[in-house]
Amino acid sequence: MNRNIITATSTLLVLLLFSACATITLPTSKEATFLENIEGKDDKYLAWGIGANNAEAETDALKAAVYAAMLGGAAGNSVGLVSAQEQAKPGMDARITKFFDDPATWSRFVRNTSQGRIDPDKRLVANVLGKDGSGKAVQVQAIKLGVEVIVARKALREYLEVNQFIGGMRIGN
Repeated sequence: MNRNIITATSTLLVLLLFSACATITLPTSKEATFLENIEGKDDKYLAWGIGANNAEAETDALKAAVYAAMLGGAAGNSVGLVSAQEQAKPGMDARITKFFDDPATWSRFVRNTSQGRIDPDKRLVANVLGKDGSGKAVQVQAIKLGVEVIVARKALREYLEVNQFIGGMRIGN
């Protein structure tokens, strides 16, 4: 119970941090736990998303899983496809943001294993302090939703290689 309160509090702080931004393309939560590898080509995650409603929270969770597979940071598997050296290259932040700007790009690598079904134990609702369009502080409702997600890791790797986010894998000299 205390863990849920701490997690909810930290998530709400992140939400407040991002509430000033007009458009968020990267996942808000960036919370994912690696669960298992499936046949060497897909990874299964429990990803958490934050949004104003269930649909926005689910979309954020899907993004969080792709983000974890791409850049690392998931509990249980912190190695991403894009290495720290590649992330540090000039312009890479803009390329990663552009990747998440277009839902047609990132969403082809992920699927929700329980679409349309919400586990009540994986849904939190809280009233938090946010900002309206004029910058005035207002109370808003935020939803944090846990979703089991499968990321097509092999297909994502191939996309990242072809689009030169990462170098191709070499064997031997």
